[in-house]
Amino acid sequence: MTREELKGYPPSAIPADEIDESLKKGYPTVLVIVAKPYRDQIIQHLEAAGYEVDTKRDSEGNLTRGAGLALLKDSPDSNLGWRTVLAADKPSFLPDAVRATSDNEIPLAQSIPVEYREEVLTQADAYEPPEGAVAAAPQSATEPRPSIKVTSFEGAKGLSAQHVYIVGLHDGELPHDPHAIGDLEICKFIVGLTRTRKKCTLIHTRNFAGTWKTASCFLGWLDPARLTRLKVNAASAQPADQGDRLSNSRTNA
Repeated sequence: MTREELKGYPPSAIPADEIDESLKKGYPTVLVIVAKPYRDQIIQHLEAAGYEVDTKRDSEGNLTRGAGLALLKDSPDSNLGWRTVLAADKPSFLPDAVRATSDNEIPLAQSIPVEYREEVLTQADAYEPPEGAVAAAPQSATEPRPSIKVTSFEGAKGLSAQHVYIVGLHDGELPHDPHAIGDLEICKFIVGLTRTRKKCTLIHTRNFAGTWKTASCFLGWLDPARLTRLKVNAASAQPADQGDRLSNSRTNA
């Protein structure tokens, strides 16, 4: 297995402050973008290592408007908080707001009308969870646990995370045919790269389930100066003992 890591942070651990920031602002610490046949093995490994893994297609699917207000009360710029409230309110400007944030450069909070934003933040400031509401699981003061979401390229649209892992970058998969690359395939690759806030790890393998693989030609489009190459084998990819050293975890991909 080979990983191409965009430089910026050591691969051995996710710093606690990055985990804390993602939890407070309501976006994943880790976003794994992967399709079959690698997806199930990754999920099984993470769960076996004790991580809670979100595999829902839409992170907001089970969130209420109140949950969105609670997120905004803690972090007024929370993308997940705004998306949850907007999904509940369905204002007329919603399509324009979503389009304005499609390149991931403009936060959702800045793409909505000021009057609406101030009204919602006033509601968020006054919001109190109803009696009997289940509180979020407490985080350890010394060892916060990262939130992890596993999704497809399509499911990654609109999301962001501190650390993004794109798995299965092989010719024959992405792109399907390196001699006839489609615009949609290019968009998928760009979507994956632009989900990350801190570091993006691009994963490919030489052999999977007895089938030899060739690294995706898309990797050659990246500036080598921005990459750190890591070769991982069975001996070096053993899971870390007790810490949140997700980058050392074996994915079998």
